[in-house]
Amino acid sequence: MRTVPASLLALGLAACAVFDGKRDEALASACTETRSTIALDAATPLGITAADVLALAEGDWSTTLTWTDTGATTGLAIAVARAAEEATYVDREPVEGSDTGLAPALDLECPDSIEVAVDLAFVTDDGGFDEDWSATLSGSDAEVASIAQDIDPDALSGTWRFDDAAYSDYDEIRVSLSALFDGVEPRGTISASGSKDEGCDTGGTCTGEGFSDLVAEFGPDGE
Repeated sequence: MRTVPASLLALGLAACAVFDGKRDEALASACTETRSTIALDAATPLGITAADVLALAEGDWSTTLTWTDTGATTGLAIAVARAAEEATYVDREPVEGSDTGLAPALDLECPDSIEVAVDLAFVTDDGGFDEDWSATLSGSDAEVASIAQDIDPDALSGTWRFDDAAYSDYDEIRVSLSALFDGVEPRGTISASGSKDEGCDTGGTCTGEGFSDLVAEFGPDGE
């Protein structure tokens, strides 16, 4: 792992927020990845094993989810189970001379990580979510692991639906779950975001518009 100049990664890898597609494009252009299969108990350059990452999240968890629009709360059960006997080590390096065109901020990094395939159950007491997903648990240290899960709003088993009537003219709408696990109590958010192109003028300047809505938050920060 090597440090990348801030101009390459202005939005950051570790920020817990909703980002549009420009962030993913910035990461793709600023960092290269070399992926290798490892045993769950194999030593890694990070000083931890995949088993250490899994230990932060594996098991059954109970917490509280708060709906942003109403402020109502409901019980939330999360279950994380290992879905593979091996894991993946991701070695990231900066692309020399790359430039994302994003505004500079603090110097950031292309961090290595360990990824473990897991089964994720996400069930609320009010029936809003009653989901079972295949997911990827990722971690770079023994303190916290994370799951970033894209959600297909048309394939949910629970009763919650994204009200997209106000965004019918958007080209793409994305619903996602972000969860952090520290071995004590999971926390995170469910968010919706979208983007649309507004066209280009005769000089070749193109414009667009985006939105991001926080649907719900859960864990000790969301109670």
